[in-house]
Amino acid sequence: MMLKQWILSRWRGNAPLGTVFWHDMMFVGTLINAATTLGAVGLLALEAPTALAIFIFLLPLPWNLLLFFSVWRSAVRTGGFTATAAQMAATIWLIAATTL
Repeated sequence: MMLKQWILSRWRGNAPLGTVFWHDMMFVGTLINAATTLGAVGLLALEAPTALAIFIFLLPLPWNLLLFFSVWRSAVRTGGFTATAAQMAATIWLIAATTL
């Protein structure tokens, strides 16, 4: 039940922008993406099937999208220059996390 509440608070934009941006996206999200990227590269180095490496690489995509929309929704509630900057940074982060 706690996980559901946590996800809903993010999805609805009820969580504080600073928490969603800095902790959830920049810290936890970046760690997850780095781990799956390293895992995918490791699989390729071990000559595992390319499809498996791509699957591992793309595994955090739903999480990344949740974080992206969470930042945007929290920013809408917050307003101001900081909120706009967080939205732009979240967009850049999502593109980087999905392509690098």
